Amino acid sequence: MVYSMQSNPLIEAAFPSPVYLSFIEILQEGFMLPAMTGTSIREVLCSQWGVENDYLDHRINTVFLDGKPVDNVDSAIIVDGSVLALSASMPGFVGAALRKGGFYAPMRSGITYTESMTTDVHTRCIFTLKLFNLVAEELGSSFLVKGVWLPSASFREFLSRHEKSLSDRCSRWNLDDRNLNLADLLKSPIWKDSEFVHFRVSVSD
Repeated sequence: MVYSMQSNPLIEAAFPSPVYLSFIEILQEGFMLPAMTGTSIREVLCSQWGVENDYLDHRINTVFLDGKPVDNVDSAIIVDGSVLALSASMPGFVGAALRKGGFYAPMRSGITYTESMTTDVHTRCIFTLKLFNLVAEELGSSFLVKGVWLPSASFREFLSRHEKSLSDRCSRWNLDDRNLNLADLLKSPIWKDSEFVHFRVSVSD
């Protein structure tokens, strides 16, 4: 899957900082990233995507992999199609119960993620990453600047709904090295011709 995605149209946009504010909806709903399958959450986030180990250990307090809370990011494995959700501390008892490796973790053993398969660590894959609350604020822009993959239909719908605000904030749109405005981008045939688009943001002055 990842190899076919490399040839998808590249959309680039220049936004003022903080970039994440313009795309918080996308960060929460999820975006796709390539990774080496069969490796741990720590390996994927820290070694492959540049998240600091200390940040993962102390700032990201709640981790869900395929809908199940994770206690050990060193043994939880990313595979093709995985959905990984990251959050800082959540309020109340629910937040305490879902906190990775927390005091209440044994109470949810029935729903906690456990490694159940092994895969070829040399296989490339695509997984979906979702970021919430302070994690979206602190990590979102870095992923957008590096580049993410998005389903064409849902991304076009997002751009269309926010066309005015995005046009006001963005100083440049670029499609495969061609400058254009957002209105023309929305009329492009890429949305019908490609299942996914590669989206990357740069920080404008």
